[in-house]
Amino acid sequence: MLTFLSVDIESTGLQENDECFEFSAILIQDGVTLKTFHQYIKVQTAPSPWVEKHLKKTFLLSQEKGVAQEDFIQNFLAFLQNHKNLILLGKSLNALDIPFLKKVLGYETFYKYFSHRTLDLTSIAIFSILLKKIPSECLSGAHLNKFFNLGKIAHTALEDSENNINVLNKFLEFYNPKE
Repeated sequence: MLTFLSVDIESTGLQENDECFEFSAILIQDGVTLKTFHQYIKVQTAPSPWVEKHLKKTFLLSQEKGVAQEDFIQNFLAFLQNHKNLILLGKSLNALDIPFLKKVLGYETFYKYFSHRTLDLTSIAIFSILLKKIPSECLSGAHLNKFFNLGKIAHTALEDSENNINVLNKFLEFYNPKE
């Protein structure tokens, strides 16, 4: 029985000092959603020009309704209570999600809940491209969604966490077709 935590964040940018202003996590076991966590977080860092252009509404919502980072940490740890050795599921986990979680939770707390196990959908896409199973354009999340007929990427943490699950299910169907 595998237990996954599908995660996604929206951040003020991609630099080291940028902050997460929206976070979502969906706990899944054997394909069934057990529970969902979603929170806006107030930040001190101004959004990058890309975030300002594409995520302005969500960013402003986070500043209006968000919680302090300390409260986010408490709330997320309460959500994770009784769950350990979770497999992180997401897109480009090593680029954003894992560094953010390690930075905010601390190394020791991170490894208390998350072992070294991850299922990075971007890595599955790259592997599938190398096998010539999917087109190279699918390296882009938008093209991968289009390939699997999943619509556009929302760029909101909760919808993107849900999308992670949908993409995983599409890959499973793709590599294990029903006869």
